[in-house]
Amino acid sequence: MLRINTFIRSLLIISLSCITAAVTAEMTVNLGGRIHLDAAFYDEDVTELGSGTEFRRLRLFAAGDIDDEWGYKVQLEFSDGDVDPKDVYVSYSGFNFGKIKIGNFKVPFSLEELDSSRYITFLERATINSFAPSRRVGIGLENVHGNNTFRASVFGDEPSDNGGDEGLGIAARYTAAPKINDSSFLHLGAAVSIEEPTETGGDGSVRFRARPESHVTSTRLVNGGTIENVSTITKLGVEAAYVAGPFTAQAEYINTAIDADGGDVDYSGYYVYASYFPWGGFRPYKNGLFGRVNASNTWEFAVRYSNIDLTDTDGGEQNNITLGANYYVSPYLRFMANYTFVDVDGGINGNEEPSVVQVRVSMDFK
Repeated sequence: MLRINTFIRSLLIISLSCITAAVTAEMTVNLGGRIHLDAAFYDEDVTELGSGTEFRRLRLFAAGDIDDEWGYKVQLEFSDGDVDPKDVYVSYSGFNFGKIKIGNFKVPFSLEELDSSRYITFLERATINSFAPSRRVGIGLENVHGNNTFRASVFGDEPSDNGGDEGLGIAARYTAAPKINDSSFLHLGAAVSIEEPTETGGDGSVRFRARPESHVTSTRLVNGGTIENVSTITKLGVEAAYVAGPFTAQAEYINTAIDADGGDVDYSGYYVYASYFPWGGFRPYKNGLFGRVNASNTWEFAVRYSNIDLTDTDGGEQNNITLGANYYVSPYLRFMANYTFVDVDGGINGNEEPSVVQVRVSMDFK
């Protein structure tokens, strides 16, 4: 089997060579980045979590146009002491049927995963984010028609270190946003992802686990363990949101079905939350995603309930209730605070009920 990462990298090199030969207009470069500085304080129950601080994200990027139809983005992460690529791709918008991307970018799956970390309501995405494929090397298509969007991609898994074939996946997401009146609308979406994991020692394997919706700790309180001899992983997601001026309600459900020689495994999870700007502000929406809150000197308050169920492999179940408050100094600087009550049933250390207080300074620039 041809390794997808090798194939995509070859396409990327060919595309860049064609672009270099075809450029007739001056190339543009826009620089930007983000800084997310976190502190977390854990009221531990059974498992030690470890209060502390971290740079959750420290990124720089360059993006722009190569000519009228070709664009690019290169985004690098520096927060872990290493330089890790995030969005690294070229795009082509010359086709009538939509925009093409080639490189490393987010697989079209899950509203909260696809929304930028610069704009999410809580410090961390809900626990079901553990199921999202996130960024992979691949080829993607994006089509926007009025209030409807369709995105799809073919992507690879992490390359194997032992000579096994690299995994391959395909995903698609469709959204619609019917308008209710001048100040309110619905967002409705569905997504599917089918993946063949990378071979590790001759057969594919996979593992799903989750932190207590806090990243300062590296401990996962629920852990489904490694599932060996996996042939396919099928993920189905549904999402909905209701926006009425300063009020937003949002929910998602994801089911992850794993086809393995030892027996099929079913995991699932969901979240539902509401947010409100009492003194001005709202969550802008475009092309199936939420964007930057263009408000200064204003507050946002939110509450979320989330669940992840890994009990099919005795990995436990986790239910969280999070209260959030965000103060927007400007559209590019906000202070965030979350309190999360965690209820774990049958986790890595049995049943426990820790809680988390965490804060963030969130700043980004174009």
